[in-house]
Amino acid sequence: PVYPREVGNYAPQPVREFDAVGRLMLKAFLPLYRDALARKRACAQVLRTALEPLGFVFQSDGGGDHICTSLAAEPPPGCDADELKTFLIAHGVKASAMWRNALGVSAFGADTWHADPQSTPVSLRLAQRLVQLPVSRFRTAAQSGRIIDLCARFAAGTAARGEARACLASSQH
Repeated sequence: PVYPREVGNYAPQPVREFDAVGRLMLKAFLPLYRDALARKRACAQVLRTALEPLGFVFQSDGGGDHICTSLAAEPPPGCDADELKTFLIAHGVKASAMWRNALGVSAFGADTWHADPQSTPVSLRLAQRLVQLPVSRFRTAAQSGRIIDLCARFAAGTAARGEARACLASSQH
């Protein structure tokens, strides 16, 4: 259960010991954990460094200790987050909506608890504006470069469409 006893529909799961395979996997992965985090952070930093000057806004990481298990960005003004996500997916990049499943703004929350998305404006804005970009400790420089190029191309195309609309609007009588 996601929220034991929160709604009264769930009972807490019994605590169990890891089985032998689980213990083996944990012991095998723990020595690699710091390296995995460092590689994910480096991957995220490459995307962030290239996309911030283009107007993408990322969560601040003042202490430099974000573990970068996921990386979400708000596209530049005028860019539709859903269109960007669709564009990236169409080009083979696993992008998603970061907050679309937040209980206060999800269809599940509205149906189950009659949640009103308008009552949680911050979550609603995050659900509508943030695009989750993939990070991986296995990402190559070329793969990161491709994501950057696609995001830049989409942002430039959006800006060009916006300028064309502004030109048409100003030239009409």
